[in-house]
Amino acid sequence: MPNLRHLIAALALAAGTAAATAATAATAATAATATATATVVIDDFADAATASFVNIGLSESTAAQAGNMVGGGRFEGLLCYFACAYNAPYSARLTVGDGTLSVLPPLAGLATTRVLWGNASFGNTVFPFASLGLNLSGESAFQLQFGAVSDDLLVQFVVVSPAGQSVYSPVLNNPGVVLHAAASQTSMLPFSAFVGGADWANVSGLGVVLGGNNGHGTEAALARFALDSVMAVPVPEPAAGVLWAAGLLTLVGVVRRRPR
Repeated sequence: MPNLRHLIAALALAAGTAAATAATAATAATAATATATATVVIDDFADAATASFVNIGLSESTAAQAGNMVGGGRFEGLLCYFACAYNAPYSARLTVGDGTLSVLPPLAGLATTRVLWGNASFGNTVFPFASLGLNLSGESAFQLQFGAVSDDLLVQFVVVSPAGQSVYSPVLNNPGVVLHAAASQTSMLPFSAFVGGADWANVSGLGVVLGGNNGHGTEAALARFALDSVMAVPVPEPAAGVLWAAGLLTLVGVVRRRPR
């Protein structure tokens, strides 16, 4: 059994070794991720002029905006159906600009919002923007910042590349995720949960679908929401965990090497 003096010496040695390990790990991490630590802003919806339109039926209302977003262009679509198609007072409204994209849902029925960037296709429709040619190989997740969500909201995300289309599917065979009501929230969509072919080094188009039916029995589209930004973010470095593990292993090794 080591005495107190031996234990103190072991702790000091462990701390010094952990510091050296941390320095080495930090140097390696810096070299390996020097070009992969910047957040890529897909869209901050900071359009100089605010645009707004209403949908009252089964035909999708659409608009194309140009400005400070990835690729320089954005497509917005709003579809209001079921009750909206047969009851004129019911409608959905989309407003974008001044740092947010917001949707006011109908009093009844469902509404679906589509937001696309670059050369993306959804269903049988192809949207006319040029390919993004976006390299996201150094990132690990999409980050969606919501200013407000009033009720359950279905969120689906699609990535298009020369390798094919990849869909966010955190649950097997059930694309999308349902967000719950909150004054503000950040939704992280890790790349590891995308299913389908995707060349992350050459992304040609991106698409977000908010609300509607994901084709697997999930409907969540009566929420009023404000989407403030869409970004691609890098992998956080687990530096703290590495430090503690290195220090603990060193301490155990030193104590075991002491003569009994």
